[in-house]
Amino acid sequence: MYSTDAKPNILSYGEKNDIVLKYQQRLKDLAYLTTEPDGTYGKDTLAGIKLFQDKNGLISDGYLGPATKDLLDSSEALPNALTIGDSGDTITKVQKRLVEANCLKSSSTTGYYGSITEAAVRLFQKTNNLAVDGKVGKQTITLLMSDDFKKALNPISASDGDGSSSSGDSSSSSEDNVVAAPSKDKIADMLAIARSKLGSPYVRGAKGPNEFDCSGFVYWVLNKAGIKQSYMTSYGWRTTSKYKKITDINALKAGDIIVFHMYGLSSTSGHMGIVSSNTNMVHAISKGVIETSYKQTYWKSRFVSAYRIF
Repeated sequence: MYSTDAKPNILSYGEKNDIVLKYQQRLKDLAYLTTEPDGTYGKDTLAGIKLFQDKNGLISDGYLGPATKDLLDSSEALPNALTIGDSGDTITKVQKRLVEANCLKSSSTTGYYGSITEAAVRLFQKTNNLAVDGKVGKQTITLLMSDDFKKALNPISASDGDGSSSSGDSSSSSEDNVVAAPSKDKIADMLAIARSKLGSPYVRGAKGPNEFDCSGFVYWVLNKAGIKQSYMTSYGWRTTSKYKKITDINALKAGDIIVFHMYGLSSTSGHMGIVSSNTNMVHAISKGVIETSYKQTYWKSRFVSAYRIF
């Protein structure tokens, strides 16, 4: 619950004024707000700010404080592009609009951006003569939230996505279902690929081949190692059922994907890496791609789970 008694210089849920209107407009320009700015700090504004904070490396608390306002006011603010692995109220709203555009079935409004939602976005983009990339960027979200889009002839079904699940678009669907036989050679190859990028710089949102963030690094290494895996953030990995889930940090093996939370389990902010031994992992942090221990106190206290690829 967010208090309406805002601290000085901090705007929060329930407020209504011209300053809120100003930042709502900025959020809309950056494709984080899906409704028209009205000066009221409601649920849509709260969701948009939390998403902006998460994608721009801030604490995702939903408050419009000095750090968030300063970044919104700057030219360094990253625009939004919803993609596979994202989740939350904004995704649900996008999915509902895709249903209205006859690109997605209503059973797929799960709040998780999986392969079926991506396929529906591609259909929407193709139908409306937009660049087809499967991501909901500024052009796509602006048209999707308007009344000017063209409707598709038929919506995407579960069998049209990358996966084979018929239960709708969710993190529990078996997207890109790949079964890899256990192999020491495959694990060694994957670790060799991961270690070949030691020292590479960290760049938020980068997915290789020479710059990475944590989820982009895992995505690049897996696919380079021949494992067909769509991009997922650390939060998306937390909820996948594609691979065997391991919750005992002492049971991890080389080749496992390890996932951490950063600000508590309820936060979507997290971190991830590739287990390289019974103590170490290769991962991308602000220092770049490094190999360090995941059993040090800092990481052990934030461990969520790991996923066995082989």
